[in-house]
Amino acid sequence: MKTKEEQRKKMQKDSYERAMESDLHPYLMYRTGNSPKDREEHATWDGLILPKRDTWWNAHLPHNDLDCNCQIIAVTEDRKKRYEVEGIPVAPQIDGTGGGMMPVKTVVPTQG
Repeated sequence: MKTKEEQRKKMQKDSYERAMESDLHPYLMYRTGNSPKDREEHATWDGLILPKRDTWWNAHLPHNDLDCNCQIIAVTEDRKKRYEVEGIPVAPQIDGTGGGMMPVKTVVPTQG
């Protein structure tokens, strides 16, 4: 039986390989998962779209911490442009709060 860490590393590797296979999707978008409380640092990356070959992904590709439920989404050039204009749709929480549109980030936020 695999440990949680081994499972996390396999999920990370599988996610990365799937994303890198497509030439139609030159970007990756970081999205937080369905954790009740996202890590503050991970939440700052939610909606970040960078080229998939950007070196930032080497250290930040989900699942990058124990029990991290964040994910990457492969993004086309057209979708990136649409997100930059319209924002990224965000579903409401189970309690009905939140939802709407989130602005795209195309530069890694600095921690302060």
